[in-house]
Amino acid sequence: MSVAATHRRRGILRAMMGELHGRYAGAGTPLALLTASAGGIYDRFGYGVATLDRWVEIDRPRAVLRPGTPDPRGVRFADTEEVAQRVPDIHRRWCAGRPGAVSRSDRWWELVLLDRPHQRRGGTARFHLLHEDGYVGYRMDSGVCRIADFFAVTDEAHAALWRVLLAMDPVSTIATRAVTDDDPLRWMLTDARAIRTTSVADDVWARVLDTPAVLAARRYAVEIDVVLQVHDPDGYAGGRFRLRGGPDGAVCEPTDAAADVHTDVPALGALALGGVRAHTTARAGRITADDPALLRRFDAACRADREPYAGTSF
Repeated sequence: MSVAATHRRRGILRAMMGELHGRYAGAGTPLALLTASAGGIYDRFGYGVATLDRWVEIDRPRAVLRPGTPDPRGVRFADTEEVAQRVPDIHRRWCAGRPGAVSRSDRWWELVLLDRPHQRRGGTARFHLLHEDGYVGYRMDSGVCRIADFFAVTDEAHAALWRVLLAMDPVSTIATRAVTDDDPLRWMLTDARAIRTTSVADDVWARVLDTPAVLAARRYAVEIDVVLQVHDPDGYAGGRFRLRGGPDGAVCEPTDAAADVHTDVPALGALALGGVRAHTTARAGRITADDPALLRRFDAACRADREPYAGTSF
């Protein structure tokens, strides 16, 4: 979404965003997501950064697995036809267990697997590594293995796929965005400095449109019973809501009870997927609470058990 340079500063973007959110809300869509070309635009429309885009480079010869690292095996090369048949289901299973994961339509897979020259960006055709619970798609580019897709449903698949990638002798460097900050790969190596983070930026931004639906759709790390006052100038997510939740699920309903925690809607969007800490946003003044103990519990409850990761650019 953009506005022509000849028509900027006329309220066109705000009108477009208002129309978009109005349509989403009318259709019952509780959460709007986007990725941004510029970081200073979307906070004012209620969006908060919910996931990060973290690129790393791995010095492949230096990345030696520790003795005793599991060797589950089960990885093999596959052709495009088999990938088209089997990998979408693996990806759906991975999405079900990964906070923030973005689903893919059958049409999306069709377009990606066409592997046309402009998709390669100077690299080779796409290679496929397949495990019954995981997949890697990658290209070679002058000794660099550029990973386009890496997802593993189980720890066994994760270990097996990395064991194969790290054993590719002609490769000097592996470049990927699939090694999140909590990925166990660092702990599998004799030298964790073989993995070097080259950039970290915002990835997916989230805008809550229906607070009860969003907060009731997720699980919480510890039991929590809190009344939230959500401030939304555009009205979609605003109001006072009682959230009762825990590891088995949650209920969130409007209430007239006194608020325990106050939050603006961008901060709520950042918390929605569990990757941003309530404690951090409180220190920034985006969340307030009179009871420090309750804020600590709310912070602990909202944290996801794994770092949110979209896995798909859009």
